[in-house]
Amino acid sequence: MPRYDPEVMTRTLSPRAQEIIAALEREAAARRSDGQLGVQLPATPPQVAEVVEERAPAPDLPALVDTALAKTELARRRLSDLADAVEELAGRLGVADGGGGPERARPASPAEAPAPRAQTGTRRISNRAARRLAADMAAGGASRDAVGDRLHSLYGITDPGPTLDLVFGARATKEDHGPAAVALIPPAAPDANASLLAQPSALEVIDLHHHLLPGIDDGPPTLDDALSLARAAVAAGTTTVVATPHVSRSYPANTAASIAEQVAALGAALAGASIPLRVLPGAEVAVTYAVDLSDEELTALHLGDGPYLLVECPLTPTGVGFELLLEALLDRGHRLLLAHPERCRAFQRDNELLARLVSRGALAQITASSLSGGFGRTVRDVAHGLVREGLAHVVASDAHSVDRRPPSLLDEVEHEGYTEQAAWLVGHVPRAILDGSRVPVVPAVPPRPRHPLKRLLGH
Repeated sequence: MPRYDPEVMTRTLSPRAQEIIAALEREAAARRSDGQLGVQLPATPPQVAEVVEERAPAPDLPALVDTALAKTELARRRLSDLADAVEELAGRLGVADGGGGPERARPASPAEAPAPRAQTGTRRISNRAARRLAADMAAGGASRDAVGDRLHSLYGITDPGPTLDLVFGARATKEDHGPAAVALIPPAAPDANASLLAQPSALEVIDLHHHLLPGIDDGPPTLDDALSLARAAVAAGTTTVVATPHVSRSYPANTAASIAEQVAALGAALAGASIPLRVLPGAEVAVTYAVDLSDEELTALHLGDGPYLLVECPLTPTGVGFELLLEALLDRGHRLLLAHPERCRAFQRDNELLARLVSRGALAQITASSLSGGFGRTVRDVAHGLVREGLAHVVASDAHSVDRRPPSLLDEVEHEGYTEQAAWLVGHVPRAILDGSRVPVVPAVPPRPRHPLKRLLGH
């Protein structure tokens, strides 16, 4: 998409505009000359007035393009949701989809009719959302049975066989191959995600946003303070920290090279103090500063050795310019992790802004203390909404000191009722971000707790 510069547009005159100005100057010179001779002239010539009236103020093309893109993306999302709802309704009504569009299933003749099932209410028609979920879970290592259980719990599909056959292939049965053939079918592999959730002690808790390096931003001022912060992180269950000092015009000395040196020095100090914490280099980069940096510098500022750049969400009330800058970084090939969008007024005011960015490949990181109300009720409500809507992919501490925004991470997530999602938010997705691998499927989010007044009234 071409980029427009309004300042250049206002400074540059078209050939037609230059002709009009030249005509007006000639008319003014003629009037001065005729006035000296005492000649009375009529009003401005009609042709000049008509030409001037044809001019119109130049439109704000960047604003128009941005508005059109936002409306298009919103319409696309609504159409996609509508298509999922239609397919879900088709499944409930027993409408088959043979690939060329939905059509009512032909009633079978008595000879063709299958034997009655022991279980009633069985539904064999699955919708697009169910197929997409099954494919994503299979790519993440989930077993056939685990995917079937998830389809049943989320969509009420009591017979997910057709969807599972599309993803895993047809499963042999006694009717197909006889009783002896069933023993030849290997058992389904165990659900990798379930095994990780069942073993919390083996979970690698990764804090992707942590101001641990001493004396280079608003984090710990001294090395002793940094060591105390590291001990607190280990006590909270964190095993790996990505040091993300601010990289902005307020901290011009923070570069990829200087951060790497600081991480190496801190790693040696942690080893000397017998603190079992792994520290990787990274940065929290201001987006207005990032667009002026070279791709080589931005790549060196990625989280760990992965492809993601942690971008700080500004506290501005509008996100129009912010969205365009993020698109520029995405076009340059950098994957983006958005830092604490729940605390950004632009995301609070525009519910679709984060959804648009996520649809273009960005991921979102919320702060652990936002879930517990450390930044107020509004931020807390927004943070919980992002988790429940699937727009939050990572929870990090954004720790600065032991007392001010401490490094508590896993306990905060579990305390707020996201026990089944905790491993995904603080372990599995952060590991995928560092490795550059595919983000695993999010576990089902628990239902929103009812308001105390509604519970009292029995609603």
